[in-house]
Amino acid sequence: MDFLRNWLNFFIVTLLFIMIISMNLFLTLYLSLDYEKISEKIPSIIDSIPESSVNVTEIVGDVYYGEYDCGFFDCLEKGYSPLFLVSKHSRDYFRTLLLLSVLATIVLILGMFFVIETRQRFFVSVGTAFILASFPYADINLLVLLSKFIISNVFSSIVLIFLSESITIFWISFSIGVLLVILGFGLRFFGYEKIIKSQQKE
Repeated sequence: MDFLRNWLNFFIVTLLFIMIISMNLFLTLYLSLDYEKISEKIPSIIDSIPESSVNVTEIVGDVYYGEYDCGFFDCLEKGYSPLFLVSKHSRDYFRTLLLLSVLATIVLILGMFFVIETRQRFFVSVGTAFILASFPYADINLLVLLSKFIISNVFSSIVLIFLSESITIFWISFSIGVLLVILGFGLRFFGYEKIIKSQQKE
């Protein structure tokens, strides 16, 4: 029985780790595609497009707020300009994925709450998952800069915009994780874990 419980704990924690990474990614994309941030960085994309004669004002109005009669991947297949990737249409798409990933994360955390025996292990496990899931976003911009040697300047500029808020997400996820770990050890230090166990026995 203990083996099955431990295996189930490991499985749920692994899924939670993967889901938090996904949630962090979608949150990064959603925050990075904010209008004010995009309008500041669009000129760098324009400069990367050969023989571009489009002014920034037109792009902000026509591309970012443009209406697209296709899904995210359908628009890519239809050959829309790479600037479509930094539109509000794309931001809304990532917002939907973000909400779904948040819901899935909450379900997994609730599952862990009922599977893990002690509250200390529960908070420490969830906190550790948040901490580990934050690390890929610490130096991700460095990897993007290196990618310029592999992909075109246009797409590398777009990727940089996509991940411009990655360091913010790193600190959010890392801070949540640290607080949960501290809470977990705090329960044991102050004796709350023993109180909970005694109440359960009664």
